[in-house]
Amino acid sequence: MNDTAYQTFQGRLAYYHPNQTGKGCAVRFELRPARRGREGYVFAELARQKSAASRQNGAIQGATFDWESRVAVKLGLTDVCALLTVLENRVAAAGGDKGLFHQTEGATAVITFRRVEQPFAGYALEVSRKEKGKEGAEPVRLRIGLSEAEGCGLRQVLAAAVFHLCFYETTVFPADADAETP
Repeated sequence: MNDTAYQTFQGRLAYYHPNQTGKGCAVRFELRPARRGREGYVFAELARQKSAASRQNGAIQGATFDWESRVAVKLGLTDVCALLTVLENRVAAAGGDKGLFHQTEGATAVITFRRVEQPFAGYALEVSRKEKGKEGAEPVRLRIGLSEAEGCGLRQVLAAAVFHLCFYETTVFPADADAETP
């Protein structure tokens, strides 16, 4: 009998880009795999920088981000594949010049993800979200730049996530697992 303990870890890929002016941004991606009766998706959340890093009494206090006022979007299989086409250098921008449009009961959002060369080589992710039913409400726009290395990591994570967006109840056992273990 195999005594290997299996544990589920809730993974999250996050990139934090604070700056000294306090106008940085952070993004985190979280996989929500398919379940019976529900397709899977990747949840992307962006947050504005709340405070810059500082030094107090010799200790460094890291920058903080306003996750309470985050902008979140739910990326389905088609959205994830659109991001992958950019990361794989097949197209310049996901959804073309207009980006990816999302509409819910309470808001509309436009997600733009494109390759950039200036001010650095990499990728730019921007989410613009506007609440419905709020007269004169301005859209909230958050933007973060990702380096080539960060884009490489995101490509690997999104490519691995595609399977889990479509299929559910899949268990992977180590190669040395007992053949009789379910």
